[in-house]
Amino acid sequence: DFLNINEDVIYNIKGMLKFLYGLDSDDVCVFDIETTGLSSKVSSVYLIGLCYTSGAKVHYVQLFADDYSDEEELIRDFCERLGHHRAVVTFNGTTFDIPYIEDKCAKYGVPSPFIELDNIDLYKIVSKKRYIFPTENCKLVSIESFFDFDRGDDADGGECINIYANYMRYKYAGDTTRQTECRNILLKHNKDDIEGTFLSIQVMAYVNIIYGDISLKIQDSSVGIRIKLPDGLFFPVGLMYNFVSESSRRKKNIKTERRKINTIEVLDGDSDDIVYNFFGDTISFFIPCKRDMGYHFYDDHKNYY
Repeated sequence: DFLNINEDVIYNIKGMLKFLYGLDSDDVCVFDIETTGLSSKVSSVYLIGLCYTSGAKVHYVQLFADDYSDEEELIRDFCERLGHHRAVVTFNGTTFDIPYIEDKCAKYGVPSPFIELDNIDLYKIVSKKRYIFPTENCKLVSIESFFDFDRGDDADGGECINIYANYMRYKYAGDTTRQTECRNILLKHNKDDIEGTFLSIQVMAYVNIIYGDISLKIQDSSVGIRIKLPDGLFFPVGLMYNFVSESSRRKKNIKTERRKINTIEVLDGDSDDIVYNFFGDTISFFIPCKRDMGYHFYDDHKNYY
């Protein structure tokens, strides 16, 4: 099956992966796992979702364990599929998904697929520049919402643990209707996770400056720097980040401002603040400046005449 993602967005993501990592997106696999607990020692992985580009489309696969005893088969299938890729993209995979899978690989005598793979962990990338984004936190649901991805009705990870337990209970009770309902909820949640992670790859355009043409404009009250992204790349969402200086905090008692924008914004000439704009295919920096006399004082007072 294919994810319903706009072709322009797909090509934008493909371009970012190429410019920043030298990777063809067809060689990159996004994945997310669903488990019955946080510890791999006392819980099971029952669902793994993967997606990767195929030309101008995003193909996705979901590996579902119909029973706890299917875990080994699921792990082996997943590891074999990763062998066709050069890198993985995860959201907090460094801390959870990858160590969890590696523990299961050790349990079943399966070589770890991650030894030869690069891992692009979006959570680590975005958390370092958390202050740029107008989101409540760095959770996946917050970052993906910045790109206007709406999950609709969705169970969270904790609820999914109970839903899978109910799935197993209905299976042994022979209640196929409720069993199917539980399975559909789990599959939807996992699909939303991998789609949200794929869309969130676009945070890299805001966090890592991809240099193209650079222009400089000097005015009486500010210096403007504009960096155009390489051809074909763009910021999917306009963003204004106002870096409030310490003097402004004291004088105006205001905080750093972050918000979505529909056009490039510049603060007034009396501002002491630096404004970053991410809009269209351009990053703009507006730095306030003032004309005044500069003085230099020598350390040795004998040099004063």
